Amino acid sequence: MITVYANRYFLLTPVKSKRWKRFKTPVYVLNYLWVCIHMIPFIFMIPEQKEAVEFILQKVPCFPYYAGDTPMFVFALDPFPITANVVAVFSIQVTIMVILVVLTIVALYNHAHELSTSRHTLSLHKKFLAAMLIQTGLPVVVLMIPLLYMAYTIPTGYHNQGKGQACGVLGFPSAASHDTLSA
Repeated sequence: MITVYANRYFLLTPVKSKRWKRFKTPVYVLNYLWVCIHMIPFIFMIPEQKEAVEFILQKVPCFPYYAGDTPMFVFALDPFPITANVVAVFSIQVTIMVILVVLTIVALYNHAHELSTSRHTLSLHKKFLAAMLIQTGLPVVVLMIPLLYMAYTIPTGYHNQGKGQACGVLGFPSAASHDTLSA
């Protein structure tokens, strides 16, 4: 999404900086690589499954009786490093996205105050701005709810199966289908 917002900004502004052109490709490549590989170290931290499943069954207070017969995979016994990593990646991505949106809004505002701007162009700017804010706000809010819930429950040890599933149903499928729905 950062690439989309960066391209929008640089298409709408007359910035033709040679410095940006030189750094644009490495920045995009690093962004894509970082998002793809930030979870790889945790693959090597997966616990021995037999002991991990026993530990989880003892730790979770309201584990359903019927779930004991189904196979279970435990990704981590300590969810804090993984959650901190996901929150950090999410925060950095959202911060960069918000900066680009603000820069685009400022560029549209400055362009709107030029004397040669027609009413039709101003109307298109307003529609574009509304669509961009919705497209930015929806994934941020949808992803923020499960992350805030995890940020609360993991350090406190609070467990509520219903609320956890509600956050999962609200957040992650919506985030997975965001690109499909916004196309």
